[in-house]
Amino acid sequence: LELSEERMEMARAMQPYVRQAASDHDIDPHLLNGIIWAESKFNPKAHNKKSGAKGLMQLMPGTAKAMAKRLDRPSRPFDPEFATQAGAKLLSVLSDKFDGDVELMLFAYARGGGTVRKWQGTGKPMPEGVRKFIAKVQNAQASFEAMEL
Repeated sequence: LELSEERMEMARAMQPYVRQAASDHDIDPHLLNGIIWAESKFNPKAHNKKSGAKGLMQLMPGTAKAMAKRLDRPSRPFDPEFATQAGAKLLSVLSDKFDGDVELMLFAYARGGGTVRKWQGTGKPMPEGVRKFIAKVQNAQASFEAMEL
């Protein structure tokens, strides 16, 4: 994982939010950093115009609203503090749903829990795009762990 000095500064600036959200929702902070890297490269204003996903963790508007409701607060996807809290809450929900299986959690993060449930009964391999996303997140996760960010 190669981070420019600018990206490293952005990553460092987000760590108080990452650490707090990880602690609040019992999620590995390196996993959160891996997802943020894969989704937005630590840009809190990231916006995927094609899918509609927004913010550090590229939450879909409906998902951001659902997590905001669970957190009892307004949905503000471009606010780094909200984004990390909402993303960590989503991961916590997915961890409960998939018994802590990180690959299934990441599959569900990328495609939705219903898609994972449908796939589970098929005996087919995970879709290639999902496998690439999981590998990207896990590679970044290991890098951030090694950096002790």
